[in-house]
Amino acid sequence: MILRYIWRQVMGHASIVKVLIEHQKSQHQDLESGVVEAMKEMIGKLNIERDTALHEPVRHNHIEVVKQLLMEVDPKFSFGANAAGETPLYLAAERHFSDLVSEILSKFKYPAYDGPLGRTALHAAAFWDDKGMTQNILQRYGGDLCKQADQNGWTPLHMAAYMNNIEPTKLLLESDREVAYVKDAEGRIALHIAAHCNHSFVTEEILSKCPDCCEVVDNEGRNALHLAVTTNWQPHVALMIQDNSSLRNLLNQKDNHGNTPLYYYCNSLRYHERVLNSPRVEKMVFNKENQYACKVLLQSYHTVDDQFKKMENFFGDLENDKLFHRGRVLEVGFGAINMKEPKLEDVKLEEREKKMREEDQTTQASLVVAALVTTVTFAAGITMPGGFIGGDDHPHPGSAVLEKSTAFKAFIITNALDGDDHPHPGSAVW
Repeated sequence: MILRYIWRQVMGHASIVKVLIEHQKSQHQDLESGVVEAMKEMIGKLNIERDTALHEPVRHNHIEVVKQLLMEVDPKFSFGANAAGETPLYLAAERHFSDLVSEILSKFKYPAYDGPLGRTALHAAAFWDDKGMTQNILQRYGGDLCKQADQNGWTPLHMAAYMNNIEPTKLLLESDREVAYVKDAEGRIALHIAAHCNHSFVTEEILSKCPDCCEVVDNEGRNALHLAVTTNWQPHVALMIQDNSSLRNLLNQKDNHGNTPLYYYCNSLRYHERVLNSPRVEKMVFNKENQYACKVLLQSYHTVDDQFKKMENFFGDLENDKLFHRGRVLEVGFGAINMKEPKLEDVKLEEREKKMREEDQTTQASLVVAALVTTVTFAAGITMPGGFIGGDDHPHPGSAVLEKSTAFKAFIITNALDGDDHPHPGSAVW
């Protein structure tokens, strides 16, 4: 902590740094090896962020302090990364301190070049359109560093393509043209990045050095033109690709879902009078879901009227423009009829099923009525007319109440005569 505080206080003051170094040397004058080890320990000592004494002056571009420190360090010393994954060389390149990059590379044989997220000092150099800094790093480490990708699979060429930096792009391709075919985590090469960002100069440079890389598709099966037509700016790359006769195969190439660049173009809600407006572009091509570019455009009702009219004119070469306004043959003919007029067999089957359901409901209702009638009838048949005499105070408890009635006697006699085969329960009482 004390050493870290001292370095921050003297930062930018090379003379004070020199005094501190001389003082440290004076403590080990007996042996030369002792002085070397003492200087290595002092300058290479780590603070809580794992920064060395070199990290601080590099971070703040104090080149005189850096020079003073480098004079006292063994050229084989590499100066590793701090807790954030930053080496002094990476810090200098990331902050575009070209002089510091040159100073570190000239002093050390193989200084560490690592940066955060798997990136290197060459990634940082490619971020800037600095030919000298990129060249210095490439000369020291060669083409191997060109292909080193970060955690997302981006090489320095991906970075240069994204930033539209033409000079680093040229140097990287000259060092190792194979880097143009390296894919990132999404399967995109540097050409895809440049096309998607509408960077025409980088796109042209990559195609001139590696023309066959236009055949490469990403993980979704998209080529450079698929990505170029979705740009929100003037479609320089899209026009450059479609006007190149050697790239005609890209015009109607389908991605994994069967979509051509025209499908992406209509879905982007952008219009340019020349983009894909060529007889070589197939406008009736369908994807794997039987969708086509016209339908995508028609479904985009939020498209402004003026732009929609322009896009409608784009499909004006289709015969009677029926495809644009009514859809494909399958949808207009068989599909529409099949939806409006069900098959006769289906109608008859539905009628039979409906009749069976009605009959089942009628049968269930009849059963309920019959059960109720039977219950009432049975209850009436076993009931004694007038009821029985109850109570213990009557001399004949349990006898019929109407036993002395002439009409009741006639009922009993008639019932008995009628029920010889099926005796009525009342006959037993009489």
